Amino acid sequence: MKRLAVIVISLTAWMVSALEVLFFPTLAANMDDQVQYVMPHRGIHVPLVSKVESGQPFTLTISVASKEKLSKPLKLSATFTGKSPDGEEKVHFKDIPFFDIPAGAQGILSPGKYFAGVFETSDKPGKYTYILMLKDADGNSYRAESSLELVPQISVDRAMDAGEFEKTFTFYYREPKPERLLAAWRYYLDEGVKRQQQKEGKNFNPMAILKGFCEAFKLNPQFHDDLAKMSQGIPPEKYGYYAMVFGGLGKEFLNRYQKDINPEIMKLTAKFKGSDPLTFKEVVHAAQLDMLWLEFFVTGRFEPVKRLAGELSKKPVFPIEEAKKRQMEKKKLSAAEKKQLLTGIIQMADVWSLKSNLKHHRLLGFYLETIMARKLYADEQAAGIIAAIFREHNSKNKEKK
Repeated sequence: MKRLAVIVISLTAWMVSALEVLFFPTLAANMDDQVQYVMPHRGIHVPLVSKVESGQPFTLTISVASKEKLSKPLKLSATFTGKSPDGEEKVHFKDIPFFDIPAGAQGILSPGKYFAGVFETSDKPGKYTYILMLKDADGNSYRAESSLELVPQISVDRAMDAGEFEKTFTFYYREPKPERLLAAWRYYLDEGVKRQQQKEGKNFNPMAILKGFCEAFKLNPQFHDDLAKMSQGIPPEKYGYYAMVFGGLGKEFLNRYQKDINPEIMKLTAKFKGSDPLTFKEVVHAAQLDMLWLEFFVTGRFEPVKRLAGELSKKPVFPIEEAKKRQMEKKKLSAAEKKQLLTGIIQMADVWSLKSNLKHHRLLGFYLETIMARKLYADEQAAGIIAAIFREHNSKNKEKK
């Protein structure tokens, strides 16, 4: 097991005339998407990093915002310095052009600027300080500082129960707990699968949960070594679950950890022929909607929401009520009618899930708002359905007030 580092953050914000500047460490995997697809004056979701393990990626993100329109172009250069626990300073770069923002800009101005960081096992425990100095064309300088403390491993590999597991992914992009991923994986294979089978019966489908694990492990390569070794000495009924996640992690993972992975599981991954078994070009089953939702819950990215909205553009021609009537009369549907019926069922499930998740995820609402404002939907049918979902959501919120 690699060493775990606890990072203690000091978040610095300062005002420069009408500018607000933030410099913060985060585990967020969707900062670029939020800058690009969240409308001005909307709050972004930023989970601050508090615990990382050696090898875990994190970023020091810079956000510059203005409540008012800039009266003139803004050019900022940057100097970035790091200070070790010993007090040794290292200038990573000096006076490089960093921001070039046109006059009239407003809202979030910085297009996803950040520094990527990873602590190694050889790094000395203690306080690490990162200093960002910005200068404008008029010679004004502005200082931001963020402190990280690297300390010895804190074990969080305690057993997990059903209640904690159910919360593992629902808000992961907002409140990530990577230190509990391995415990969650053990719980799912030992207890969660049986619970899900009992709940779903003949409709049991683990693909959405496996998609969630795969996306979470992609964000946390520091656990890949442990995950690969966990595949040794397990009963054959667990092979398929490992194979799906390992296949989703891709060729690089399989090649790097081939010696640590159970040989029987490696044989199963070979059947995927290098493709990702947890991705798909077209939704042909309602369960695939759940896979898109798990991708959003874990990463907070825009793409799965865009795909969910895109499903609303399909034209379900064959009515569900007519299908029920045919079934009562023991009349079979043609292949074309079955496909049309399936489209309608998928779309009903899609609308229901969008309504349900909109209650709990403000970021989903922000993304849908952008889809409407920028007309990113596939056609007017999708636009009408999204607008209706918003009307119902807003109406219920007014009633609560």
